[in-house]
Amino acid sequence: MAQLCDATGVSERSLRNACHAVCGTSPKRYLTRRRLEAVRQALEIMISAYNGLGLDDLAERSHEVFALNYPDAKPVEREKKWWRFD
Repeated sequence: MAQLCDATGVSERSLRNACHAVCGTSPKRYLTRRRLEAVRQALEIMISAYNGLGLDDLAERSHEVFALNYPDAKPVEREKKWWRFD
């Protein structure tokens, strides 16, 4: 937080008030939400990549982690491989 205040040239209190006015939350909570969203997106990319590479075990484990941590999110669709005919 101190680094951000130094970079923007405002006090911690001003930054907190501005963040609350614009985002409706504290800077710490805002950053936490952004990081969690980035993790969710990274998991989706991992699942898609593992599926695309045929690494079913890793895809399944990543999918389990996704479902455990983001139960309300739309599940990542499991792609059917073009080389599999089941």
